[in-house]
Amino acid sequence: MKTSRYVAPVLACLLLLPLLLRDCAFAAPAQADPDGEKVWRVIYVEGGPFSDYQRIFQGLALGLEERGLIENGHVPLPKDSEEARGMWEWLHQHAGGKRLVFPADGFYSADWDGQQREKVRQEVLRRIREKKDVDMVLAFGTWAGQDLAAQDLPVPVIVSSVTNAVDAGIIPSVEDSGRDNLVAPIEPDRFKRQVLLFHDIFAFKKLGIAYEDTPAGRGSIALNEIEDAARELGITLLR
Repeated sequence: MKTSRYVAPVLACLLLLPLLLRDCAFAAPAQADPDGEKVWRVIYVEGGPFSDYQRIFQGLALGLEERGLIENGHVPLPKDSEEARGMWEWLHQHAGGKRLVFPADGFYSADWDGQQREKVRQEVLRRIREKKDVDMVLAFGTWAGQDLAAQDLPVPVIVSSVTNAVDAGIIPSVEDSGRDNLVAPIEPDRFKRQVLLFHDIFAFKKLGIAYEDTPAGRGSIALNEIEDAARELGITLLR
């Protein structure tokens, strides 16, 4: 598999999947195939469509195939769309294998709508806790990570494509996710280094930044890291 900046953040999670599938004691009872192997039912949750989610999801599928957990991970990227629903439907139909199942109704998106976000959160939690037909959750983006990380869930939750999982309140520190069922990849100071490199190239004195002034908006641009870089460089931030 060719590794890109989109695929790399989930590789650490993929390395943990065989252990989760084999040893996870906190997961809900999974189905079994005729040979007695556990069949893990996976669902996908996102705040809304985003092209990065497509590429990371594609890399995740390829990684699952590489590790023998599915037979076909060559999910095609949609053209002229940021939607991942079609990719999920493709995986539902073509993934194959006996270890993982991607239910046709296992894709959840809030479409970047605050009210829909709460509805999706409640539906997912109800399905996990009451219907109990979910064994693992793929949570894409800050919204999904925040909504599921704080819950006391009996299934593994793998968070992907978050700017900074600590600043977003998804995990308490870079050393520990805080929960045995939660995985959230993080690269400390990544965005601060980007600003420092940008300054090395252009030597600017003022940097304009556009963002939504909410906890999610500030977290999505790694505002703390940008501010740290600005202080270190002695530049002015124009908000």
